[in-house]
Amino acid sequence: MTSFATLFAVLSVLTMSALSFSANIPSNVNSLGCYHNDIVPAGNGFGYTSSQMTVENCYNVCSLANLKYFALYSSDGIHGDSCYCLSTLSSQATIGTDASCTLPCEGDSTQTCGAGTSSNGYNDLYTYNPVVGAVDG
Repeated sequence: MTSFATLFAVLSVLTMSALSFSANIPSNVNSLGCYHNDIVPAGNGFGYTSSQMTVENCYNVCSLANLKYFALYSSDGIHGDSCYCLSTLSSQATIGTDASCTLPCEGDSTQTCGAGTSSNGYNDLYTYNPVVGAVDG
């Protein structure tokens, strides 16, 4: 099994333009809503930034790592440029309001990538079928 450190090193060498990404959000991607940044538990995955960040790009990288959850957010509070891939959600994760996640993604301004201390959370329905109101952890 590939370690997260090895996978992250490989992904760091690749540029987002070198990977083949679809133009649409895959049908198996499910929005979990807007979360406060406590969605990410310590040591539970990896994150990266890209000037071409979109829901699709984040999903594709996380699915390569076989991680079922991902969150889009801002690394600096100004740019929607970051993705964090997770195996589970934090048991302390709290849902915010959609109004808290209004920062456009750098790669597609019609998509949102969190804002301030909030993240747009998603999961891959092919690897996990959520129970409404349940948080894996």
